[in-house]
Amino acid sequence: MEDSQLAKEHRLFASAINNLSSGVVITDPKQPDNPIVFVNPSFTLVTGYSAQEACFRNCRFLQGPDTDEDTLNEIRAAIAARKPFRGLIQNHRKDGSAFTNGLVITPVFDSEGELLNFVGLINDVSASREQLRALAAHLTTVREEERTQMAREVHDVLGQSLTGLKMDLAWLAKRAACVTDHELARVLEEKLRAMSQTVDDTIGTVRKIATELRPSLLDDLGLESAAEWQLGEFENRSGITCCLVSELGDTSINTKSATALFRILQETLTNVARHAAATRIEVCLQIENRDVLMTVRDNGSGITSRDLSNTRSLGILGMRERALLVDGIVEIEGIPGKGTTVSVRVPLSEASSARSSTRSGTPHENDFYDAKGETA
Repeated sequence: MEDSQLAKEHRLFASAINNLSSGVVITDPKQPDNPIVFVNPSFTLVTGYSAQEACFRNCRFLQGPDTDEDTLNEIRAAIAARKPFRGLIQNHRKDGSAFTNGLVITPVFDSEGELLNFVGLINDVSASREQLRALAAHLTTVREEERTQMAREVHDVLGQSLTGLKMDLAWLAKRAACVTDHELARVLEEKLRAMSQTVDDTIGTVRKIATELRPSLLDDLGLESAAEWQLGEFENRSGITCCLVSELGDTSINTKSATALFRILQETLTNVARHAAATRIEVCLQIENRDVLMTVRDNGSGITSRDLSNTRSLGILGMRERALLVDGIVEIEGIPGKGTTVSVRVPLSEASSARSSTRSGTPHENDFYDAKGETA
């Protein structure tokens, strides 16, 4: 009776595993190189590899050049500590195409506490990420449009109102000059002068707000002029010497690419001010193979590979995403004690072939399924 019940439970377990929508991988940590000993049909649907092709291999064969090394290190640490892992990692199918793997790894122990197997759940969440990226692109476009509209309203409506108020004060000043009571005339003159100064200061603030929302130079005179203005503003605020070398001339750049480059420049300058301890920044704008190439170099402390691969570095992530939204790429290189170079390449025109953004980190010879968390 007990054997019958156990066999029934085994059949139920096998049926459940084989019918899961997630790919299931079971590895044997007791064998050298922690090989795969079982995959379910969904694994084949996700990766393209059959059970015969996958079994007796280490799961590192799913890695590719864009598999993040820091994520692998996190997984190795969890495996070495015999703890569960949950996260995202870039893997590759049999046909070479990449997919984002929503990975869950669970260690399985017997009643004595001995490690029996690792069970991995593999899910292709690439579609979800693409949907999020499409949403991000839409929100970025909407935000830029709103900024442009707000900048125009602030500049035109408030600016015109303040200009009209300035003219009214000038009119009052002329009338006040005709007052025969000298003491009253003096008081009126001082008050009108103070009011006029307040209006001037407010006009300056309105212009500053409108410019920060969306520099009119970017739309009216183009990227080169907007970059020159931004560097001038940054130099005045930070005290860091800024130099612009541009070969753009009268080259026409599509609005989306120009906006992406300008926003990435702003984020780069912010990062330099916060982290680099630099004294000089050089920005170069040039045309190369129907692309616009922007290079920003500083002489600061130099960004580290750890900083580049830090998933919490939202500024760097935002720069990469902005470039990706216009089919561009961002490359960042730091040399300790000598500075950081940020290179951004985006299409010159709207019609361009799609590209993938570069990723920091390099593939590792062994991956997270190494049971001891060590290299083989």
